[in-house]
Amino acid sequence: MLLSISMGIALIFTQISDFRRDHDARLKGGHERINSIHGMQLPSSQDPLFSYGIKSGDRVPMDSLLTNQYLKDYLAVQESKQENHQSRKHIPVMHTKASLGHRFVEPVSVESEPFKLKKFLRVPPRLKMTSNAGGQTDRGYTEN
Repeated sequence: MLLSISMGIALIFTQISDFRRDHDARLKGGHERINSIHGMQLPSSQDPLFSYGIKSGDRVPMDSLLTNQYLKDYLAVQESKQENHQSRKHIPVMHTKASLGHRFVEPVSVESEPFKLKKFLRVPPRLKMTSNAGGQTDRGYTEN
């Protein structure tokens, strides 16, 4: 329809199929377009050694990839960083009275009998607590 308008011909809907049969308006593509005068010539079609993009510098040697050399180098650098970090002087901790007091906690001696409700005083326990050589009770239970 647009082709007929650009040629200055006004068509009605019944004449469109006859006009398209006589005037081929399809776009050329593929090999027809490259060989045409108006077609774009690509550098890769003229020179088979041509490559697109920017070279990224030296190629990576495959033996370094296969032997995992890059990981070994990275681990060596990380290890040297850690050694340097450990060799630095550390700031000494300045203790306060509170921090010194919290450092020592007296052990709790369990000499009293465990709490029981009055209605369970006469019921024998199913588990018996064992005691260590130091006299402290263990939390490991043994069955009767």
